[in-house]
Amino acid sequence: YRPVVSSGEERAMSLKDKYCIAGVGMTKVGRVPGITSYGFNVEAIKLAIEDSGIPKNEIDGVLTKAPTSGFIMLYSAKIAQLLGITPKVTLTIDAAGATNAMMVQYAMMAIDAGLCNTVVLSYGDNPVSGPPGTYGRGRGNDAAYGLFGAPSGYALIAQRHMQEFGTTSAQLGAIAVACRKHACLNPNAQLYGKPLTIEEHLHARYVVEPLRRTDCCLVSDGGAAVIVTSAERAKTLRKRPVYIIGMG
Repeated sequence: YRPVVSSGEERAMSLKDKYCIAGVGMTKVGRVPGITSYGFNVEAIKLAIEDSGIPKNEIDGVLTKAPTSGFIMLYSAKIAQLLGITPKVTLTIDAAGATNAMMVQYAMMAIDAGLCNTVVLSYGDNPVSGPPGTYGRGRGNDAAYGLFGAPSGYALIAQRHMQEFGTTSAQLGAIAVACRKHACLNPNAQLYGKPLTIEEHLHARYVVEPLRRTDCCLVSDGGAAVIVTSAERAKTLRKRPVYIIGMG
């Protein structure tokens, strides 16, 4: 017996362990005035290149997420220009919260297709100290119904999940506590050294019921970047890479 596998699934399976994250870079996150979205991207990418040990002239793909604080045409090409990179592949992607994972997938597929060999992907923005009002008001038709930003939409999903499966606020809180624990390990994190307990979570005010303040992402200035390359190229690097075993 052989399960039916689509051509897309077969393609994804063929990428298993062939590509890896060879370097990472992260700036300070929180309220970081005086730095533009360009600055955060460039700083994060430089740190990722340094971490990977791959010479800058080997990087021939640049992918970025469109900055939330304002649409800028040819954004990834401008980042490449600031870095002094002439890429074979450059693209500005916006898939909201899925963008960062999507950029990793796109980088793998671009390398597999022979379009490039080593790709840097980044996101950086300054919604706290930069242009005012990025997250401060409702937009589009949803605003007329009180749907301000992502939490309101996810609150509807969470309400339904609670109704269907009996999910509790304490169970959601376990996720927030774990995320804060990880932040406490990262000196660049906005809430570095500030752990969270379930009790504190359950006493936090609602943003949109049933999501409490500690269920929701902070708004932050900052940037991060990763380098994706082939497992073959990574064999000669000084640091052991993280191999990508699957995607979806």
